[in-house]
Amino acid sequence: MLSMGISGCGGDSGPSSPEFNSGFEADRTIGSMSATERNQLCKSTQNYIFDQLGLETYCQYGAESNSTPSSGSGDESAFRAACTVAYGRCQTAGQAAYDQDRAQSIGSCDLTTGIGAATLGCDVSVALYEECAARRMDIYKSVAASSCENSFSADTAVPEDYLRDCTEPMAKPCSTP
Repeated sequence: MLSMGISGCGGDSGPSSPEFNSGFEADRTIGSMSATERNQLCKSTQNYIFDQLGLETYCQYGAESNSTPSSGSGDESAFRAACTVAYGRCQTAGQAAYDQDRAQSIGSCDLTTGIGAATLGCDVSVALYEECAARRMDIYKSVAASSCENSFSADTAVPEDYLRDCTEPMAKPCSTP
């Protein structure tokens, strides 16, 4: 299951992915939301992610982010082989598996307890949260665009500070009002 935790965003340039609009007022803070509203925000975010991904990007991102050589040695050829196998499995599973993962991700949204609550700062505005979602989408797409064959290329790396601006605000958990 692909799940997106919004844990950071930032850097000098804005996201290249389409703007995310959760439907909440931009100046509203996470801390001012009820539990129901937080979970609606989570569901809106998951819908945005899956709308942007599509099966191809989903399979490529999943294959690359979940493939590690069994030896843990960092061997590029072992990584590429594992990545290619994982990508093939995802493609074989197809749209039905993608749709099932989407439904599970949306159904399991919970920004009121556990990691969901711990990764959202009370003072974070909806505008910042939405920008972070778009930036995180850029990262997913960047990883997916690199393909199993050139994942070790420096050209595919996301700038180190791309998520920095949200890291601190998101790290201040708050309780549900």
